[in-house]
Amino acid sequence: GERVGEHYLKAGSEPRAFRALAEAASGMSERGLLSEATRLLDLALAVEAGAKRELPAEDFARCRRGLLDVRCG
Repeated sequence: GERVGEHYLKAGSEPRAFRALAEAASGMSERGLLSEATRLLDLALAVEAGAKRELPAEDFARCRRGLLDVRCG
């Protein structure tokens, strides 16, 4: 998740990066790794606009809900 998301960031694939980072952030948060979850959240939010344009609405909404859960901690 985390490494995959960062790989997609470097490759310029915002939708894939957003999805992978959102999933990784959720996983980190569930394991109580809040500083790492927040770091991944910030990376995901940096590409959110591009992901919203390209991801199917249902996928984007699922990822966004996961990020909101991370933010609410």
